[in-house]
Amino acid sequence: MASSSSFTENIETAKPYEISSEGSIELKQEIFPFKDLKLMSYSYRAPAPKGIIFFSHGLMEHTRAEQVTIDMFGRNRFSVFALDLPGHGLSTTGDPSGEIPDFMKAIDAWVDYINDISSEQFHKPVPKFWFGHSLGATVGILVSRRTKNILRGSILSAPTVYVNVNWFALTAITPLSWMFPSMAVQKLDRTALAHDQSVKARAEADPLCGQKPVTARTGRQIKLATDEIQNHFDQDDYPYLLLHGEADTITPKKNSELFFAKSTSKDKKLHIFPGCYHEIHNEPCRDECYKLILDWLTPRLEIITEPSHAV
Repeated sequence: MASSSSFTENIETAKPYEISSEGSIELKQEIFPFKDLKLMSYSYRAPAPKGIIFFSHGLMEHTRAEQVTIDMFGRNRFSVFALDLPGHGLSTTGDPSGEIPDFMKAIDAWVDYINDISSEQFHKPVPKFWFGHSLGATVGILVSRRTKNILRGSILSAPTVYVNVNWFALTAITPLSWMFPSMAVQKLDRTALAHDQSVKARAEADPLCGQKPVTARTGRQIKLATDEIQNHFDQDDYPYLLLHGEADTITPKKNSELFFAKSTSKDKKLHIFPGCYHEIHNEPCRDECYKLILDWLTPRLEIITEPSHAV
């Protein structure tokens, strides 16, 4: 298990969920192997779950960096299952680089993980959903297309649907990724995560949040993922809730507007939070955001009895 000593100490001393009327929920971490990948998995199992959330973090983050949202699901009796993406958090050794050498392999790993968890007898009848923020929402679009017979729907927060750079940079990213794969092409502006700059300070102090610039190789992989999304909007016919901050400069709201306009889903909802930055779960709109999520989930929680598997 790849780990950071300070982070390991935090895991041992901190309760994963706040104590609620449902009681505290234990966190279990273990390696999930997929082909040549070894990804850190996280399971937060509610004692009597009314739903399951498959949860993915954003670029240069890791699962527990978004603990506030995981806690919200736990307090409301949802079990949460998550993976750190390749090159992120505890899915790497040493300082996280944020490198994703093969984006579609990460999608394959997620689909395999969802199948694995969903095949457990206890979980078969429990309604299942996706939640992803930022790059985790981009992952969620591609995963949701392949798990429609498992997931009841997806919650997508600030997804990247197109690469927000100028034409020249977009054209140059492919040859650069071949010739200089480790070349730095973009630095994440953490001042734009939230109005509260303590969010930036926490991310920069967290040894499991990547501090390095995005490389040409990872930039190309993200472009390939967004190309795949744009080429097959007709496959996005599953139920989803789409959330975005109106003042988001990391992933402009036009990403969500484009996805909402082009997707073929008949059961879709888009909500833009006025004045909010990228991490709406760390903005003043947090309570409104969480209420929207829970209100969207509630009518989709009818228990089923037939098992299902992704293809």
